[in-house]
Amino acid sequence: MRCERLAEPLAAAISGLNLNAPLDEPTRAELRDALIANLVVCIRDQHLAPVAFREAMRIFGLPVARAQLAQHPECREVSIISSEDRDELGDGRRLVNGAHWHTDDSFMREPCSLLVTAGSAPF
Repeated sequence: MRCERLAEPLAAAISGLNLNAPLDEPTRAELRDALIANLVVCIRDQHLAPVAFREAMRIFGLPVARAQLAQHPECREVSIISSEDRDELGDGRRLVNGAHWHTDDSFMREPCSLLVTAGSAPF
């Protein structure tokens, strides 16, 4: 695994991993440390199906299904965010998901990543 700083004060690119394969605990800890140190990480060259994506994200926190977003049929913790979404209860305008909130729980009092540090995530 290689971690390359992209910009100050945050962001790093990680390469040399295949998140489709199980990672050992030292590598998982290194990924969590990279996220804490850089606040944003880009894990390059990944081609993940929805279930593999969910499992890889368990490294960083407990995935949460969002009832207000469309969910992938194979994996309810993976939301489908589309530029074709429309306001079905209002005027029918195109919705811009993410324009006023985050899907990463950073707006929550207890973001999902805190569940990892509290020992609640199943590893």
